[in-house]
Amino acid sequence: MVILAVDDERAQLELMVEEIRSVEANAEIHPFHLPMDALAYIRENNVDVIFLDIHMPQMGGIEMAKEIKKIKPTVNVIFATAYDDFSYDAFQVHASGYIMKPVSGKQIAKELENLRYPVVRRDEGIRVTTFGPFDIYVNGESIHFGRAKSKEVLAYLIDKRGAGVTKKELAAAIFEDREYSRSTQDYINKILREMEKALKDANATEIYVKKMNYYAVDPSKFRCDMYDYIDGNVEGINAFRGEYMTQYSWAEDSIGEFL
Repeated sequence: MVILAVDDERAQLELMVEEIRSVEANAEIHPFHLPMDALAYIRENNVDVIFLDIHMPQMGGIEMAKEIKKIKPTVNVIFATAYDDFSYDAFQVHASGYIMKPVSGKQIAKELENLRYPVVRRDEGIRVTTFGPFDIYVNGESIHFGRAKSKEVLAYLIDKRGAGVTKKELAAAIFEDREYSRSTQDYINKILREMEKALKDANATEIYVKKMNYYAVDPSKFRCDMYDYIDGNVEGINAFRGEYMTQYSWAEDSIGEFL
């Protein structure tokens, strides 16, 4: 687990790091005194959890959390504060948790046991997260897609849980009311090629099934929080917070199918 601690008060920062380490001795912990330094690190590295002070002079914790969510939507942000009047603001930025200062190992342990977004292990192969924003990882590294639509096509296939779909079905889902014309078919072909390239570059082609106008995923080749939820896996059940593939409007209709 990679954990960041951000607090402008050095004594509080040292205490926070000490208490985190008492709970997660094997975690990779990075302390930051300046919010901008922490944001620079987040942009370039994998991060699972961020313990974040709310009151900081350069950039407030709520403001920083909004920037963090733009960079990595599924990072767990846990606020730390001496005041108890920020719970609504914390909720608005989809924080994972909220603890009061002085922080303690007991508080930290409780929050780490109830993270909003499950921690993706760095050595577990291909892992998909659907509860919250959709993403896909290979050994902890998020796959990069050249176009947002190519990522959305993969999300739609994963939503189908191994059932095959046609190009026309894909177009209807990701383009909604757009006419299924020749130009639409050409665009779908381009998006599919880009999705295939992204999977190939990430050494993840094993999850993809392609036949004559038939596209699907092989659920046996990767882990997925939604699949775990359906199978009654405790990890999947704990991961669900009422949100599912929040980037995509078509996903709203799918939640009722697996609840």
